[in-house]
Amino acid sequence: MPEATPSQDDSLQFDRADFGAQAEMQCALCSAAIQGEYHTVNGNTVCWNCRTSLQTERDSGSPLARWLRASAFGAAAALVGCVIYYAVSALTGYEFGLIAILAGWLVGKAVSRGSGGRGGWKYQTLAILLTYSSIAASNIPQAYQAVTKSIADDKQKDQAPVAAQQPVALSDMVALPVFFGLLFVICLAAPFLAGIDNIMGLIIIGIGLYEAWRQNKRVPLEILGPFRVGAS
Repeated sequence: MPEATPSQDDSLQFDRADFGAQAEMQCALCSAAIQGEYHTVNGNTVCWNCRTSLQTERDSGSPLARWLRASAFGAAAALVGCVIYYAVSALTGYEFGLIAILAGWLVGKAVSRGSGGRGGWKYQTLAILLTYSSIAASNIPQAYQAVTKSIADDKQKDQAPVAAQQPVALSDMVALPVFFGLLFVICLAAPFLAGIDNIMGLIIIGIGLYEAWRQNKRVPLEILGPFRVGAS
């Protein structure tokens, strides 16, 4: 019985590729299906729209405007971290140093967002300064209470009770910002004044500062393409 020979339709066609079974490509940012052309951004496949948005955001604005925006975002986050730190301390009666790490994360994210994700030593320095300021400022209310109580006790010993009820003088109002400025400086130095006794606190603060620094590492934006979908 003669052997069956494959017909032309049954034979394998090596001269043309079949892309019908190829997995559908998706954008790594918007998850939209990619058809036609695509780009790669730092090794990630993105569509043309997302590539354009990334490039536009990267190039938009002046360096000064980006710095001011990063400073504003970072300062707002530092204030939030300071309020959280003080609120937890006031409600519980304990100081949780781990909140310093949260403050570092908040400030680092905010600075990165304000700078458009640029990163670099300037934004890392900004994030570290704002994070440490947030941690130090959370101790101002306690320092204020301690100092004012000490002053009130001294006045009560040296002066009649009626003198304590006198209205605040204009000179006192002018000196108030200076007073709080000095309190802030004292709070900045306070973690180091205890020396070895506060080694764990310094380590936790260091982790918070590292988190703020890490969030603003410079990541080069490498854009390649365009490439054709299905092209070898």
